[in-house]
Amino acid sequence: MTFEVISAAVMLRQLVPELRVRVVNVTDLMVLGPSGTHPHALSDAAFNDLFTSDKHVHFNFHGYPIELQGLLFGRRCAYRVSMEGYQEEGTTTTPLAMLVLNKVSRYDVAKIAIQASRKCNVHIDSVADKFLQDIDKQVEDFWTYIKANGKDPAGVFDKPKF
Repeated sequence: MTFEVISAAVMLRQLVPELRVRVVNVTDLMVLGPSGTHPHALSDAAFNDLFTSDKHVHFNFHGYPIELQGLLFGRRCAYRVSMEGYQEEGTTTTPLAMLVLNKVSRYDVAKIAIQASRKCNVHIDSVADKFLQDIDKQVEDFWTYIKANGKDPAGVFDKPKF
């Protein structure tokens, strides 16, 4: 999941260089709970230092999203949070295809970032549809490739370069 988020950040930097994106890798889920619910839970101020107090936050989670919803219950940020995670979609296929089917791929994360940025960035809003179409075309090309070749395109899991 972290690799896909970083790959989405690289994709966004190429498509929309003026879009500011922050990637936070949460390794201790208990920090997400409201202050006082767990010894590791972040205060509201610390939470906002990491995730901002007014921007959209998207979690690309390796488990069931309902688990994160339970942890975030009680936080004041719930209205600006979205999340995707394991949805039990797909069958034996390529690794990236499984991520696409479960809506946690780099393409999905990039689209969520663009859609969320429309609300607070007039420049992005005016060109967002083009960027979203570009990403949809990449996904279409991806499906065409794996249907023809039965594997992910070469380099798809190479270390992203900023």
